[in-house]
Amino acid sequence: MKSFDPSEKATSQPAATDGPSRRAVLKMLSVLGAGSVVSQYAGEGYTEQSPSDNKAQVIETPPATEVTDTPQIRLVFVSLLREGESPHYSADIIKSHTEGVARCLGRSSLRAVALSLEFSELPLEPEGVSESNELVYSEEQFKQIVADHKQNDHDIVVVMPNGQTSLWQSAQGLAHVDLGGISMQEGNLGAIAHELGHMVWNKDELDRKIGGLGHQSVLGTRLTISEGEVVQYYALGTFQQLCANGQLAFSTLSDGGINPYASDESIMGSRAISMSPHDSLVDTVGHLPEDQGPDNGGREPNYSPQKLPSLAFSAVEIPRFHPDIPLLREIVYDKKIYLQYSTDPDGVFGVALALPDDHVLRQYIPDANELFIGLSNKADGLELPNSSDYADTEVDYNVRLFVNRTDSNETVYLDIGTLNNVTEDHRVVICADEQMDFVLTAGREDDGREYVVFSRFSEPDSREKLNQARDMVAERNQVMLS
Repeated sequence: MKSFDPSEKATSQPAATDGPSRRAVLKMLSVLGAGSVVSQYAGEGYTEQSPSDNKAQVIETPPATEVTDTPQIRLVFVSLLREGESPHYSADIIKSHTEGVARCLGRSSLRAVALSLEFSELPLEPEGVSESNELVYSEEQFKQIVADHKQNDHDIVVVMPNGQTSLWQSAQGLAHVDLGGISMQEGNLGAIAHELGHMVWNKDELDRKIGGLGHQSVLGTRLTISEGEVVQYYALGTFQQLCANGQLAFSTLSDGGINPYASDESIMGSRAISMSPHDSLVDTVGHLPEDQGPDNGGREPNYSPQKLPSLAFSAVEIPRFHPDIPLLREIVYDKKIYLQYSTDPDGVFGVALALPDDHVLRQYIPDANELFIGLSNKADGLELPNSSDYADTEVDYNVRLFVNRTDSNETVYLDIGTLNNVTEDHRVVICADEQMDFVLTAGREDDGREYVVFSRFSEPDSREKLNQARDMVAERNQVMLS
């Protein structure tokens, strides 16, 4: 991999946001065996006669180019220690942890995020004073450290006290996007992956950092009343039914506001590795210690899939379907769409459905623009990969739903009441939509391949399947409540 040269323009092109990605749709149609339509769609744009107004609808999409070599982002980790203090972490622990995080983020981003790591120990006396009249490292010192260690505008400098002295800030970690620096309180190595997510580049603005990945909240079927009493765990139905019945709600903070970190599907939410200040996250070869396994809060840091196509150096493409293109829906209905968490040109990474302007989910998320269906990247309790091998055979994938937004880089995980994770034994109803006329089910083949199937909600068989699943989910909810 080459180092990032800010004077060079990246070769990747902006992702299509107003229309489907032409090449991604072509690939999906080929995978589904819809050869007769491929030639029709392969022109400069896609044209179809609308049955509603008999006018031609054309969606233009820019040509995509392959990203052949992901530039490495230079990341410098600077640990601070004043005279007489004992370090919380050895240099080997800091190096091992940061390298492990870099490998995990490289894997879950399918190599769209590549870091070139450097480490520095800086003896430094604090020059700031906290509200409690204690000496702290000041914001001015942080800014100077970042400036001293950057070689170009695209470097990222992580600054963390490694003794008993704190930074000026109250937050555990902050991404200073405009400076290209991350400030972390001592003992909080787990914040690196989250703050790095804010620092990556998006395809449409490579000339400046814009805080690439936002936080991820949860809109789900778990409902609580005062003092946290749960009155509903699970529910299933069409989005229209769930909204009309008041069966959807955001996960909230103690003050009642939306919790922007609620999702455990991404390091940009609440998926963080729990650790005490004096515990090492990883040993010297990059393994999760036994006491950091899933039963003790241990999680491999990851990015969830719905934003990967927008990263600057991502080779991932997804087909985007608009609700006003019935021909494409006709082809997609009742076909197994195999999802792969990879850049394999013969696979489908995920599917995005543009939401109509009057869609019911906009009551909760006014700037919601598309529903993304893809695989979660679960690796709870697994060893951190300690090589450049990005094989995903150890990772447990399951179909998940996300909502992308027009005016924000923040996303929403839709946690609605499925019976369980997908198994080889049966399909699971994931969601349904009356307005867009589909019931979505997911299944897994004996060889482990995950797939989704869109069927027509307007068909009696599809509604019957949905009703059966809804009744089973309601029964499970009652059992949980009792």
